[in-house]
Order: sequence, then C-alpha cells, then structure tokens
Amino acid sequence: MTLGVTLSDMTDNASDTLPEIVLTRPEKEARDFSDRILSRLPEVKIIISPLITIKFTKPKVDLTAYEGIIFTSSNGVEAIKNLSIPQNMPCFAVGPKTAQKASELGFLASQGPGNSDDLITLILSRPSFGRLLHISGEHTRGNISKQLTQAGHSCERIVAYKQETLSLTTEALDAFKRGKPLILPLFSPRTAQLLITQNVPLEQSYMIALSEAVAEPFKGFNVSSLTVAKAPNSDSMLNDLTRTFEYISSLEAP
Repeated sequence: MTLGVTLSDMTDNASDTLPEIVLTRPEKEARDFSDRILSRLPEVKIIISPLITIKFTKPKVDLTAYEGIIFTSSNGVEAIKNLSIPQNMPCFAVGPKTAQKASELGFLASQGPGNSDDLITLILSRPSFGRLLHISGEHTRGNISKQLTQAGHSCERIVAYKQETLSLTTEALDAFKRGKPLILPLFSPRTAQLLITQNVPLEQSYMIALSEAVAEPFKGFNVSSLTVAKAPNSDSMLNDLTRTFEYISSLEAP
C-alpha cells in the first residue's frame, strides 16, 4: 500500500540545486510539519511519503476505572476523543503537542520532555495515582506499563491504534535515485527502520533524528550527515532542519 502527497505545486520555483525534504511521518503529522517548514523556507520542495498510516481501533474502555492516563503520542489522545472522559482527569503526556491535545479534551495534563524514558521518570517522581492506563499504538517503545508496574505503580496498557506499513511513493523513490541532496527528519525508531528496508541509496541524505534511538539504525550507513536533535521535540527538529538546509544551500551556491 502506498500513500503520498507532493507539495510541488507550492514550490515550483525551487531551484534544482537546492536540497529537497522528504517527510515519512504519518500523513497528518507530515502535513502539519510541512506547513511549519514552508513558513520558514518557502522556496523548498517537500515530498510527503508516509511510511506509516494510522488506523484507529476504537477501543472500548471505562476511564473512570483509572486514576490517571498515559499518552505517548497525540494519536493516543485522538483515539479516545469520543469516549466519556471524567472531568479534570490527570494524565501524563509525552510532550507539548500531546499535552495540548489532552488538555483540549479536558484532561489535567502533566507534560513530559519528549521521550518515553523521561516520561517514566516524571511519573515515578509523583505520588502514586493508583491505577494508570497507557493508551498506545500497537508498536510502542519502552514498555511503559511493565516498567511502572515493576516500580510499584499499577499500570495497564490498551492498544488504541495500529501503525500500518507503507512504501515510499514513486516520487520519493525517484528523489533518492537522482542523487540530489535530501533532508530527512525522522521522528521514530520504527520509521527509521522502515526507511532502511526501502533499499534506497542514502549517500546524499542528511538525516535529522529526534533522538539517539531514532539515529541508531543509521550508524554504520554511508549518509551525508546524521544529526540528533538537541531536544526531542518538533521545534528542535525544525531548527536543525533549517540549519541543515541553509548549510547545503551554501555549498551549492555559485
């Protein structure tokens, strides 16, 4: 299954010498991030080629049976938006975007620093909430419910959405094969692994990873550069992407 959208109609004046950006996030997240990129770099060409699509499972769960909810992505919040949510129910959210979405649904959100390990540390630093529920996707890192349970917190996990695999679009494949400089912001270890399975040439790729865990699969690969964001959030990713674009563009300038 292949899914993709090209923003070339918005960037027809982009020079052939400028680097292009390939976004492999799920489509909604990719579109949101592309808008932010274009607000800074209106001349850039962006290819949206998701390697994952989100399929919600419509979980049936009584949230009143828990004293706190854990969200490790905004998709988890989206998955339960139609459930009955107790007023002012506490939740722990992995980062600012997820915390904002949870707050909009009426949760009292405690915001984590952007990754599951530090989110666990945050939860353990607070008094016990009694029963906790981790609302996650089918593929998740850190085994949060197990770690919290082993640390003395009662925590269960429910799968609220699946992350189905996609292939790179024809346009994305062509971009890799042309050998032009490509910037790839990568937000999850699974997306990083899926990109490797596409068997595309990466020598002209400038990778920007959300974390060391995202960067790990590319260590040992021949890539142009591998940058780990200073902080595991989209603001830091956008800053690194902008610096990388400006650096490559300076190399291509006459």
